[in-house]
Amino acid sequence: MEFSKAYIKQLEILKKKTPAERFLIMVDLIEGQIEAMRAGIRFKNPKFNNEEIEKCLKQRIRQSYSLKH
Repeated sequence: MEFSKAYIKQLEILKKKTPAERFLIMVDLIEGQIEAMRAGIRFKNPKFNNEEIEKCLKQRIRQSYSLKH
């Protein structure tokens, strides 16, 4: 399997980071994903208020990660 130069460079950069730094990168990526999901819900359901958007968001996250509750 061949990797692109950009992918290899990303790995080199990540290897130099501490576990705490890598964790913060992961948190930022997840927050971005959640914001994108929230924006999609808002776009598809313009009449939803914030409470309805958050309820739908939680439901989608649970489905995505197969979480119960």
